[in-house]
Amino acid sequence: MNKKKLSVVMAGAMLATTVAPIMAATTDTEVQASELGLLIGKVRETLLSEKNIKFSNDKRNGAYAGQYVYYVKVDGKEVPAITTALNKGEGLQSALQTAIGSLTAGQTVSVWSRGFVQEGNNVYSTTLKTEYAESDMSNATAEAITTALASNSNILGNAVSRAEAPEEHTSTGVSDPAPAKAPTINPNITVDPGKSITINLNANAGTKGPIVIKPGDKLLDFTKYINTKGQVTPIATGAPASAADFCGFPVMAQESLNTYQDIPDQVVDSYKVVGSSANSFKTSDLFNGVMLTTEGHDLLTKLKESNQTANTIPNTNVKFATLSGATIGDANYPLSKSADGNYGFTIAVTDKTNSKKVTNYTIKGENKNDAQTLLSWLYNENARVDILAGENRYETAVEVAKEYADQNKAFSGGTGKIVMVNGNSLVDGLSASPLAAQANAPMLLVEKDRIPKATADYIRTLAGNAEVGNLSGIEIDIVGGTSVVSRNVEKELKSYGFTVKRYGGKDREDTSMKVANVINGATNAYVVGANGEADAMSIASVASNKNLNAGNQAPIIVSKNSGLSDDTLEYLSNKAVTVVGGESVVSKADFDSIKEAVNKTNPVTRIAGENRQETNAKVISTFYAKNGFGDNTDVLVAKDGQRNKMELVDALTVSNLAALNNAPIVLATNKLDKAQLNALELYGKNANALYQVGHGVSLDVVKTLANLLGLEK
Repeated sequence: MNKKKLSVVMAGAMLATTVAPIMAATTDTEVQASELGLLIGKVRETLLSEKNIKFSNDKRNGAYAGQYVYYVKVDGKEVPAITTALNKGEGLQSALQTAIGSLTAGQTVSVWSRGFVQEGNNVYSTTLKTEYAESDMSNATAEAITTALASNSNILGNAVSRAEAPEEHTSTGVSDPAPAKAPTINPNITVDPGKSITINLNANAGTKGPIVIKPGDKLLDFTKYINTKGQVTPIATGAPASAADFCGFPVMAQESLNTYQDIPDQVVDSYKVVGSSANSFKTSDLFNGVMLTTEGHDLLTKLKESNQTANTIPNTNVKFATLSGATIGDANYPLSKSADGNYGFTIAVTDKTNSKKVTNYTIKGENKNDAQTLLSWLYNENARVDILAGENRYETAVEVAKEYADQNKAFSGGTGKIVMVNGNSLVDGLSASPLAAQANAPMLLVEKDRIPKATADYIRTLAGNAEVGNLSGIEIDIVGGTSVVSRNVEKELKSYGFTVKRYGGKDREDTSMKVANVINGATNAYVVGANGEADAMSIASVASNKNLNAGNQAPIIVSKNSGLSDDTLEYLSNKAVTVVGGESVVSKADFDSIKEAVNKTNPVTRIAGENRQETNAKVISTFYAKNGFGDNTDVLVAKDGQRNKMELVDALTVSNLAALNNAPIVLATNKLDKAQLNALELYGKNANALYQVGHGVSLDVVKTLANLLGLEK
């Protein structure tokens, strides 16, 4: 029996979900012409959303019976091929590619709902008409009211007029026969087309003033009236007996409604394509004056991936050239100034597997210095200030893992390790950092009961074309008990043939000890508090760095509020122990118990500051002061979790990359603390590169670090 490829099976089976937008879009979302593929993905996800439903097979739905409620418009016109493919259940991707794949700047794509109502188990495109519409503010409606009131003259200001008068038409000087006589509108009912209908009542009517009907008002029943006692009575000859007994018309009763109206279509998502062509960029799209943007990072990655010979510059598969215009750069950095006053350059990338396939990129902007900096970084395939970020924490972890794999070269298709932790359980995940570093393994995030799409996609990439059932060479280590990462996730991974191990205990301390027991040759250990995530994140990259721990990674032990167990204290007895965090997270009693348990020849110390930034600064000073840092290494900055402690997860996932580069992690969101600035000024050197990990770090923070580390453009 032929085995299916993993990349095929996992594409449909991994637990990736999509959610349809709930609220209608009010403005167009701008999409770069260089990202039409991503736009196709967004539109497809909406069309195939679990919230998308079909109209019931009912004659009330007319031509829409059995069809999906969503459809797509390009430049305001429905795309029939997409509608047909969606309803047939085949050919959707091809239809989307045809309609969207070659759009240019200024064009729009929108996803619409045909408008529907759910009644029990049925879905309808129409609903009973209960209100007046703008189109009802017309002579036709006024005539219908006149007809309904013709049997009684006590309501209107004058007797209902059905007067008819002949008309005389002349043409070519000869009288034509009078046409069929048509009734005139009652003079006491006036129409403001599209806006209102006014019914002028008999001066003696009980209702004061005229009755004015506007769009949105409830339908009125002109066959009945409300008398002075509040009773609803049919209008007939002699009823009401007098104008004074008339107090208005009642709203149409539910059982009397018999007209269905179409529910207006509603826009769900709307996108506008910007950029002159699919591969044309403004300099500001790729570089914000300090660092690469996410788009800039993606382009740099493409250039690196096209490189046939590692670390060879110039890249034999990438050609840089000037724009049409005066060349103001040199042979290595061919910047030019074009006739429109922009500075820029072009890049031609030849496909490694098909020399006839060349992708051209054009970059230009008004700022010469920014264009020159960007050109230098792309040409040398070395951005001095870069970003590793996705749309969420799971995508950011994948971006970090890609960079780690690119620098580490440890994982190869068919063999290797992957460490997985819950993206919402920081403390369990913290102990995973040295485990992943020891195994040269990327660290990826999952949810308790599912594997996010970004994580699933990257697992497929790492596994390459390995066959399902033949993946035992790839080990996935789950850190955390079943309350953190469920058995369902574990079973799913095993079903593909991965070797799966779990390091999970009855509590956080027990989980961290399960990991500690497999950290080979550890002579150092770090103890953190279960509620001191921010302090603990500062030490993750240190514990993962064997150069800072006598040649081996060091475990991170999580202390419970009730103190460490005897087994844990026994484990620490022959280690050099560093407690990270103040007494509010690891108490003095716990510290004393560690000191008492540890052999007198081994030091027991505490690193703690007044706040998370000061603790971060002390970690940097303690472990990176001897030789400084930044010289031929990287520096990383991630959010400090002040707004939301879960934002610290980016610092966790990047800890292995930091360890690989002997680089500290600087924790900062909106500003750097003076203690951090002091440590950085004292020990920081010219860095190879600065990475921002995840979105949300202030540009001022990045700029300050870049200047301090000699990375300013």
